[in-house]
Amino acid sequence: MKYIGADLKVKKISKKKNIISIKGLKEMHAFSIDVPSDPSSACFFVVQTLLSKNSSLLIKEVCVNKTRYGFIKILKKMSGKIKILNKKKNLGEDVADIFVQSSNLKSINCSKEIIVSCVDDLPAIWIACALAKGTSSFKGISELRLKESDRIKNISEGLKAFNIKTSSTKDSLKIFGCPVFKKDKQVKISAALDHRVAMCFFIFAQVTGSSVLISGFETVKSSFPNFLKLQKKIGAKYEIKKN
Repeated sequence: MKYIGADLKVKKISKKKNIISIKGLKEMHAFSIDVPSDPSSACFFVVQTLLSKNSSLLIKEVCVNKTRYGFIKILKKMSGKIKILNKKKNLGEDVADIFVQSSNLKSINCSKEIIVSCVDDLPAIWIACALAKGTSSFKGISELRLKESDRIKNISEGLKAFNIKTSSTKDSLKIFGCPVFKKDKQVKISAALDHRVAMCFFIFAQVTGSSVLISGFETVKSSFPNFLKLQKKIGAKYEIKKN
């Protein structure tokens, strides 16, 4: 808004609070912008690469401002090999390339403070935790029960279908990681009308080599219509079954 000429002021009144004021009837100018890639979409490919053997991936021009950067902080704390390259400002927005390499992930006790910057990314992070060494815990996450679905419940139930243990309350989740994962018979997962649940178990299947049938996968089109196209580009194996 400031870049295009808005009379906008931000006054910080405490560590957690700002007062934002804007004066109307201000003439603003036209502009062009290259919209950066969505970090919440990039997160799935970051997790998938970390969990895949002998893999690396470069995702270009992703929004990495501090309010959207939490998933990278968490995955780095889990020993994820992630580098931020070519960082720059685009109309005041932090944009950078993300370079990811296969990693041996460890568990994390995630602080409440970091969760606000990665609420939508937590389901993908939980897939990483499920295949990491040790027990991971998350608190202050009750908002996840109010998304497109109850994500705490649906990710937990999905993981239990693969014999990965979890424990949850209204506001918390523990995941007992299983880095040496044994493939079993085909598992059926419901997307529960939630695009993130569907994508989570898609990447779980890809990195473990499991046979997974995800019903309702078409819900992914609501947020990431080219998800499968990009997956095919990086070598994912899947089949679309029509009812």
